[in-house]
Amino acid sequence: MVRRSIERVYGPYEHRPGTWRVVFVDGRGGRSTESFAGEGAEARARAAIAKLEAKLKGFTVSAAIAEYVGELGGRELRATSIASTGHRLRTFFGVDEVLTGGLVEDLTKARARQLLEATSTRVVEVLVRGGHQRRKVVGRRQVERPRSVTYRSGMLAEAGTFARWLVERGYLRADKSGTPLAGLEVKGRRRRGKAQLRIDEARSFAGHCLEAAAGGDLAALAAALCLLLGCRASEVTDRLARDVDDGARVLWIPDAKTDAGRRRLEVPDVVRELLAGALVVQVDGQPRRRAPADRIFPADRHWLLHHVRRLCGAAKVPVICTQSLRGLHSTLATEAGVTAHAIASSLGHTSTIMQQRHYTAPATTERAKQGRAFKVLAGGRS
Repeated sequence: MVRRSIERVYGPYEHRPGTWRVVFVDGRGGRSTESFAGEGAEARARAAIAKLEAKLKGFTVSAAIAEYVGELGGRELRATSIASTGHRLRTFFGVDEVLTGGLVEDLTKARARQLLEATSTRVVEVLVRGGHQRRKVVGRRQVERPRSVTYRSGMLAEAGTFARWLVERGYLRADKSGTPLAGLEVKGRRRRGKAQLRIDEARSFAGHCLEAAAGGDLAALAAALCLLLGCRASEVTDRLARDVDDGARVLWIPDAKTDAGRRRLEVPDVVRELLAGALVVQVDGQPRRRAPADRIFPADRHWLLHHVRRLCGAAKVPVICTQSLRGLHSTLATEAGVTAHAIASSLGHTSTIMQQRHYTAPATTERAKQGRAFKVLAGGRS
């Protein structure tokens, strides 16, 4: 039998006298054939092709994804978040410039399992080096690399939300168990959180950043803000001069990854003067305050990641990523007894679960609760 979610059909071809063959290409480029023999074989083969070609003009997965992503644009989400959702859905359903992912009506539980299994690996292009000391690039080749459980789980979650949207719109039927993707899960253990600095290492890193920022290093100032305010990297690098308010006592974040990320943060005294100084630039040897719409930092989060690694090396602490500074802020705040709701609010989360699972170091919340309990038992106040 012909496999479902066929993308293209070719033929008919005369295989041998009296026998005609039709070639089908599925969503992953795999080929299958169906043969027609006996009286009227060619006519039956052509009829099968015409029927399938008419069916392929129906509502495809790629068209559904385009409509879904278009609706996301009206929900006041960040453009990068919408683009990421579209990329994950196209990757999961095997959609590209040529392949359409098949028809929406052909999305069954068996098909969904096949799609999930196909996400276990990805094809990447690597450079082939040769020549003297193997430094010269002599070609390129494609290799298969495994995908992480975390990334595949994220893709499955996006696809599940998309499938429920299809059911709500009436494009797809659901049974008693739910959508065709209901019940699917990625096998393996997810890695949560990022490696974090220890307290002494964090002090060394923060001290070096503040010292470098005092010398005019804007990247060091941005890294210090990520640590002290618990901001995402893009929340720092995207800031305009007008977002620094009330004499650099307040930092506004009007546009963030989530609605909860839009917030107003109090700037600590230790970095307030440095942030105020970043609003002044030298023009022809004369100090001039940045215009309200001017950016404070010269590049994006990738620029900041590069410099965070550089600053780690200069401070002689383990090299971490920018997001780890945000997690360290959560850990240290929890250790100090700040409530989970207050930390989640400062990080821009709607729920404390995300903060506790992915940002706070293991057992930190429990230790903080124990510390407050012991303080109460000793006669103090929580």
